Amino acid sequence: MLSTKAFDCVLLDYELPDYNANEILQKLNAQQQLTVPIIILTGHSQEN
Repeated sequence: MLSTKAFDCVLLDYELPDYNANEILQKLNAQQQLTVPIIILTGHSQEN
């Protein structure tokens, strides 16, 4: 999934159209050992 370029961090939205961030991280870890910081965000809010 990641190219051969070096990254300082991985920034993910938690809810993407086809996957969520956990699924993407599992796929990335299966392909290569991640050694960069990972930041997961979402624009969704919880109603009280």
